[in-house]
Amino acid sequence: MRMKYFVAAIAFLPLLSGCKVAGSDDEDSVAGESAAEVAAAMSKGRVASLKPGLWESKLTVKEIAVPGVASGRKEKMVARVEKNGTHERCLSAKEAKAPPADLFVKNAQECRYSHFEVVSGKATIALSCRMASVGAIDMDLSGPITPDAYIFDADIALRLPMIGTVPIKASLTSSHKGECSDASSPN
Repeated sequence: MRMKYFVAAIAFLPLLSGCKVAGSDDEDSVAGESAAEVAAAMSKGRVASLKPGLWESKLTVKEIAVPGVASGRKEKMVARVEKNGTHERCLSAKEAKAPPADLFVKNAQECRYSHFEVVSGKATIALSCRMASVGAIDMDLSGPITPDAYIFDADIALRLPMIGTVPIKASLTSSHKGECSDASSPN
């Protein structure tokens, strides 16, 4: 029965693509990680800013813990998670100095950083987002970050109603692709 709800929850993720994400203003912060503090952490960590413009991100699942699921079904879940974790995001010049959490998470609402640190070009980031009717997601990201790319190891906890927490280990890679088109301009 729990598997039925998990598959249904994963199926709803594409429907959330139009959701607006909060969290880039100082008053929308958690644990002291305001936009100003994120910008300071970027600068202090030798990454003054990401490049404004179009960013393309790809999520690759390394491991997903769904006990009792047949191999073929698990492969379909991994494909769905990867598809929903791959996205493009246009960053304004202001956002590039203090990246909003929706740069890292597609289809989320009310994202909050609980930790954002950059030391010598390596980031450690913790964030949480609500996923509309599907539940919530917690992510711990770590890895190198430059003005035009990042490569993060991602420990993800997908919290789904009626299912519980689904742990996922993944990699999240992203790079700057150029100028934004009118269709991909910042929110």
